Amino acid sequence: MFHSIHNNKDEQDSVSGLSIPKIYVPPMEERSKSSDYTPATNIFHHLVFCVLVRYASLSGGQQLLDLRGGGMQGAIHSQVFDFLSKNLKSSSIESLDHCNIMECFASPLNVYSSHFCSVFHEDLDCHFGSYGNSPPVPMGFFGTIGQVHEANPPFAPGMMELMVKQMEEHLQFSDSLANNSKSDDGHNEGKLTFIVIVPSCESKELNVNGNKITKFAKQSFLSMLRSPYFAKHIILKAREHGYVEASQHMRPTRYKESQYNTSVFILQSHTASKDEKCTPKLTSNIFENGLREAFSSRHLQELNERRCGGTNIIIDKMD
Repeated sequence: MFHSIHNNKDEQDSVSGLSIPKIYVPPMEERSKSSDYTPATNIFHHLVFCVLVRYASLSGGQQLLDLRGGGMQGAIHSQVFDFLSKNLKSSSIESLDHCNIMECFASPLNVYSSHFCSVFHEDLDCHFGSYGNSPPVPMGFFGTIGQVHEANPPFAPGMMELMVKQMEEHLQFSDSLANNSKSDDGHNEGKLTFIVIVPSCESKELNVNGNKITKFAKQSFLSMLRSPYFAKHIILKAREHGYVEASQHMRPTRYKESQYNTSVFILQSHTASKDEKCTPKLTSNIFENGLREAFSSRHLQELNERRCGGTNIIIDKMD
């Protein structure tokens, strides 16, 4: 299995100011780095080529013209994942200082967590560590991976509505497992949390101006706001937060500033909402302020460092 971690500062090289992901190769390659070109290496290179071409085609195939990668989805900062994993740790796993987070919408070229789902899992992305399709996944799937899952879906009509519908089905299923479980040993059965990042649709001005992204996101936005599994809603204002460029592997810069408001929804199973260690943090101002800080844009800082003559500055700095 090959695994690319593209949104992790410790797993990147910088060549001529361009951030390039390290891709882990089979053990045979590690044991004999000076060996001749092997069949395994040949297969690996073919798979990498297929990933690049397929995602280039999916995003409009514009890379050869302007190196922008069409409409590829931006990613949240690694600081956000780190913050969430440390603050959403269940009370029943005290031995860990963090929790594993599953990325529900990722790709081998744009992923931070070691657990992720992607659109081409079955025939291609599985070779790079993908756990399943995004969406749909079988009922009970998320419970086998962990308790906390992040979703930053493509802002497309139909996809976002399907995502919310399936999340509620999984949350309901998790609660049913907890209700049917006879275990009283503190097991994590039924504790399921989704952190969902979508465009904010509360601004009437955006709707009046006919913003397409807001229009596509409105139905799923309202569904989450009214969901019986709703736990928290945080609005990040435009230009006060940012993302990682999804096409960063082809660009001289890595970060971008968001031009629109973003909503962060937290949906929890009823069992998870009763977690005395995790849930109080979600409703606290400390949690919200920490999340805002993790989401803060790094675009201007990156540009300033480039103007000062920095070359190898395309890294995700820890605060």
